Order: sequence, then structure tokens, then C-alpha cells
Amino acid sequence: MMLDDVIKAIELERRKFEERANILEEVIDKSSSSISSKYEELLRKRRASFFVYSILMIGLLVVEIIVLLIIREKFNVGGIKISLILFFLLAILAFTLLGLIASRSESEDYSVEDKITLYRKLAKFYSKLKEALERKDYEKLRELADEVLSDPLLGKAIEIGNIGRPEAVAYALYLYLNRDKVEKFEVEEAINLVEGPMKLLLKVALGEEDEDRGNLKGRNE
Repeated sequence: MMLDDVIKAIELERRKFEERANILEEVIDKSSSSISSKYEELLRKRRASFFVYSILMIGLLVVEIIVLLIIREKFNVGGIKISLILFFLLAILAFTLLGLIASRSESEDYSVEDKITLYRKLAKFYSKLKEALERKDYEKLRELADEVLSDPLLGKAIEIGNIGRPEAVAYALYLYLNRDKVEKFEVEEAINLVEGPMKLLLKVALGEEDEDRGNLKGRNE
């Protein structure tokens, strides 16, 4: 595996995500006035209404539980099983919370516009990576690794691009920059944490490290 092969793979990935963004933009242009877009807007409003309703429901249940606890502590309520009532209220509260969490997880799915932004962000990341590797600009590589950790939007882009976790991608870049100083097993372990061109880049680092060790051994002999 040569560095030129990695650069070619990076360019392919850059083009892929740029093309994805372009296709999604075309979809938006064609469906901006369609029934489907109106339906999506209505669905978003209903989700927002359900969220508000769930918050109010939770607040009401909490108040009821507090009132029942006060009654149990201060008054004699013969014939009323307060513990049983509390159990049912807590069960309702738990189901409401579960429904709210499920609703919020659905609403956190990326919209088409979000995906366009993230795909372009990822394409730009690959463009910077390719340029830094071609020029052997290690300072730019270091800045790019720092950017992966500090830019939340880039972190999300890396995750939806199935490259790996942002921390793992930044770690892979740092390992490549310090490939002559780190242990071989560190690079081997990091290879399993990333995908695509980043995995190839670490394999190149591993090969260069083996070559450096071989040269050093030859000189010593």
C-alpha cells in the first residue's frame, strides 16, 4: 500500500460525498412545492405538539404524586390505597417518558438539508486531507486532527460518513504524524477503529514503520 493509493481513495470519497450533496439538492429543488414536503412540515408540527403535550403530562403527574405524598404524610385517608395509586401514577409517568424519548430520537434524524451540509463538510475534510498529504504538510494534518475534535459539525459528518468516531479519526491522524515514534501495536489497534481512506492511511504508516525498523536493523548489523 502506497501513499498515492491513499490519496486516490481520498479523492474518490470526496467526490462521492460531493455527489451525494448535489443529488439531495436536486431532490429538494424538485419537491419544494410537492405534497410530500407539505406532509413533512405537518409531521414536524405534530411531533412538536406531542413533545409539548408530553411535558405538560409529566408535569401534571409529578404534581399529583407530590399531592398524594403530602396526603399520606399529613392526613388519615382510610380506605384509599395510596401506595397502589402511586404505583399506577409512576407507571404512567414511565410510559410517558419512554414515549417522549422515542419521539425525540425520531425527530433527531437528519433532515435532507442537514445531510447536504454534513456531506459537504465531509467532502471539504477529504479535500483538506488530500492536499495536506500531497504536499506532505504535516502542520496542516495536525490542524485537521485538531479540527476533527473541536468542530461538532465535522464530528457529525464523520459519523454519518461511517469513517469512525471523531476521536478515533483524530487519533489516527496523530498516529500517522508520529508514526516514527509510536509502537507498532498502537497503529494496529487503531486500524480497527476507522474505515475507508483513514484505515488505508494507517496501513501506510504501518508499512513505513516496518521499513524504518528494517533500515535501522540493517545499519546496526
